Amino acid sequence: MSADRARQGGALGRARQLAAGYQPAVIKVVSYARGIARATATGQYVQREDVPLETHDGRMLTDREAVAEEIKAWSADFSKRAESQDVGAFRLKLTSVPDTPEGRATYERVIAAAFSGHRHAARIDADGAGELEARVVAAMAGSGKERFRIREAQAANQEHGAKPRRLDSASSAAVFARVEAASGIGAEAVVLRPEATGHGRDGVTYRLNKLIEKGAAIDDHGKSVSNVADARLAAREWGPSLRSQSARDTMHLIISAKSGTDVAALTNAARGFLRAGPANLNRSISGIFA
Repeated sequence: MSADRARQGGALGRARQLAAGYQPAVIKVVSYARGIARATATGQYVQREDVPLETHDGRMLTDREAVAEEIKAWSADFSKRAESQDVGAFRLKLTSVPDTPEGRATYERVIAAAFSGHRHAARIDADGAGELEARVVAAMAGSGKERFRIREAQAANQEHGAKPRRLDSASSAAVFARVEAASGIGAEAVVLRPEATGHGRDGVTYRLNKLIEKGAAIDDHGKSVSNVADARLAAREWGPSLRSQSARDTMHLIISAKSGTDVAALTNAARGFLRAGPANLNRSISGIFA
């Protein structure tokens, strides 16, 4: 029999089985969890109807405490990778630029150049001496492969007890080159200081809300961000550009079949799937719900 005919026969055979009432099991990924607390909560949620849970090696977990102890044992192998830094707050200061229409226009050009390709929002303020300073919230990931990366200095800031932050050399070089090309202002006249960072869309929302506490900001599309609703909308719009990454230690799966399926057969099928799966499925707890 040719390969094409074999494939057709297999498809036809499956179609005949379905027409006769056969239904294969359905596997659905419900959620992922990171860390021992979230993983324990997921396991205890699965046990919410007091159904004993079976481990990958055949042990039965009959109560919430047993589930917690099992996940604690798993946690030794959990990922130590930190969540990605997806959004950052920055302070930008140009030497001796006064609070005039021309000065504000200069800041706008510099901000647009420095954060070109990155979703961002900025607020320009005047200090007590009549000079300007900008507060910016920006996505760390930009167009192409550019991604801002922040480093901490080794020495602590004596005044505030914190380590000062800076962009790494590649990020700084790209930013200052764009600024000088757009405005003629050299790196020696620009101070760009990274501050706090955040992760994911929630991080964007939080940082934007902090930014607008003392006044509205304008984003890179010219839209005003002035309240909580604006910040949430901006976070949704920025989401696809964040290239966010989260560590995932466990997943919550549901393996289901239609009513009337042989429970023992489904249980054995689930055991076989979990034990024969890829390396990241080599530990599991499962329960059968009728």
